[in-house]
Parts: sequence; C-alpha cells; structure tokens
Amino acid sequence: MPIEYIHFNDEYTSVRDSDWYKKMKKNITPGETVAFYRKIHGMTQKELGEKLGNFSKQNISEIERNIRPVSKKTAKQLAELFNISIDRLI
Repeated sequence: MPIEYIHFNDEYTSVRDSDWYKKMKKNITPGETVAFYRKIHGMTQKELGEKLGNFSKQNISEIERNIRPVSKKTAKQLAELFNISIDRLI
C-alpha cells in the first residue's frame, strides 16, 4: 500500500503536497517511473511488453531509458496496470 500522507509538525499532509515530493517529481523521468513500478510488480521487460500488447523487450527498455517517450495511450495502459495515477507517467 503506497504512503499517501506524512506526519509533519503535528499535522498530516498529502505526500503529493509536500515540498519534498514536488522536488523529487521534477527529477524523476517517466521512464524511471515505468522501471520502478515494473520492478515492484515483479515483471521483466518482456512480460510488461506482453501485457501492454505487442511491445518488445527493446521497446520497454527504450521507454525506461527515456529514448522512447511514453505515449498518452501507453501511459493510460500503464496507469491501469500498475493502479497508479496517469500523472506519475507524464
């Protein structure tokens, strides 16, 4: 279960509203996000490509290395597959 709130100065705040998160989000690429969630879900690049339908291991590798951009359609598929907000992939 992802951490959604943090305790800071005797208050709970959304992680996404924290300065730390905003700063980190600027430094994390969509490709790194794909690699992170793929690994958390225990999938190989080949398995992820198969789940997305007709993506080769090479295609996934290029996405993860930020050589190939994540299209809107693929971002939507990944968000549904990983049960995350599409905002994390754009």
